[in-house]
Amino acid sequence: MGLILCREESVTRPLYIESLEVRLYSSYELCYFIYHFPLLALDHFLDDDLLRFLREDLDLGHLAAKLERGADMGEAPEGLLVAVLQECEYFTQREVDQFQKQLDVYRSLNEADYAKAKADAYVKRGQQKKAAILYEQMLKLTGKPYDRPKWRGEVWAALGAARARMFAFESAMEALDHAYKYLQSGDILKQMYVLTILEPTLTLDPGYMEIIGVAQIARWDQEVGRMQDEVRGDDKWGQIGEMDETAVDALLESWKQEYRSV
Repeated sequence: MGLILCREESVTRPLYIESLEVRLYSSYELCYFIYHFPLLALDHFLDDDLLRFLREDLDLGHLAAKLERGADMGEAPEGLLVAVLQECEYFTQREVDQFQKQLDVYRSLNEADYAKAKADAYVKRGQQKKAAILYEQMLKLTGKPYDRPKWRGEVWAALGAARARMFAFESAMEALDHAYKYLQSGDILKQMYVLTILEPTLTLDPGYMEIIGVAQIARWDQEVGRMQDEVRGDDKWGQIGEMDETAVDALLESWKQEYRSV
């Protein structure tokens, strides 16, 4: 992003978008959110709360009026997003042009690819549970855009990754197993093997172990070992180094429960 001077704004009531779990305190934050999460902004954009925020907190009543007129005239939501970026001038024209091109790409997607891109955006925001729910809903749909093997495999893989980030390792393994059947990907086998390290009660099917091979497993063990050493060396995890094995297991289990309830 180019160097743009920020407006001076004193916001007492942030714009809260409940479904996205986000509070926006300035026009800069509003533009940042729109620019980096356009698919989510499209679903949760023009409403009374936004118009109030523009008028009363950001002193941008003229922009609120412009958005209302555009909506009344049937202007596409994408055009309203661009209008906000252009009005606030936090992004260069080149960046706005790139943003418009990305919107064109999204508009060209079929409904299945669009739905996955939207769920992927929730993953990017760290809302794993919301993304997982959307992935699960997609996999229940049938019809031409939803029955493509590659698409279904990619959605199962994304669902597995989202569940793993919530420490729901068993259901993550189930999702990745489905994904592998569609994609036959070595990367998915690697994710499944790593899950058996994170959750020792999980095991890989002997057929998968045969496909992976002893040499590859040894390489993955070394890679995971290096990652574990890096984590142990991080100051944020210093408390773990002072615990006995039972205490560490209890702490990890508590984290799993916390994430499962997110």
